[in-house]
Amino acid sequence: MNTIGTIAVTLLAILVSCASFTDISHTCVPTRATSALTPARVAVTGFERFVNVSGVDEAIVQLEFDVDMSSCFSWNTKLIFTHVVVSYATEERLKNEVTVWDAIALTPESSVIEGRKMAKYRWRDVKDGLRGVRVDVDLSWAVTPVVGKLWRGSARMGSFTMPSEYIPPRERPQAPNGGGRVPGMP
Repeated sequence: MNTIGTIAVTLLAILVSCASFTDISHTCVPTRATSALTPARVAVTGFERFVNVSGVDEAIVQLEFDVDMSSCFSWNTKLIFTHVVVSYATEERLKNEVTVWDAIALTPESSVIEGRKMAKYRWRDVKDGLRGVRVDVDLSWAVTPVVGKLWRGSARMGSFTMPSEYIPPRERPQAPNGGGRVPGMP
């Protein structure tokens, strides 16, 4: 039994190593969903709000996506975690990174991200240092295999400069009757 168990574990380890080795040559190149020959595109297209709350700058950005991550899938891919990171420098710190949006893709079809989306997370700076700052936008991903080690990648999507003035939150439209109730709803 000991010999059979040792042989079985050794063969299993060899199979896992071979499976992991097949992903070494696999490349992940995010492309545009609208044109598979051009690099992916993620851009900040606007601000839901950019305010100062108790001495801390806070922003919620609007993003425009044209991304197809399906090239990252192979037979050994369990899921892909994709996220958008904004990075900038301040007087206190040379590098600040904030994740403003993320998603998990379980299939190649669900890895296509298109259109405008609001950031999922508020972007806060420890002080009031965001006005007029140059910001880089990166698309990052982590591929979780069924067997083997997790591998990551990222690509610079562009950069922009934060507004020099604060942008108040957008007003939410009220119900047509002017009250808090929508007609026809209890």
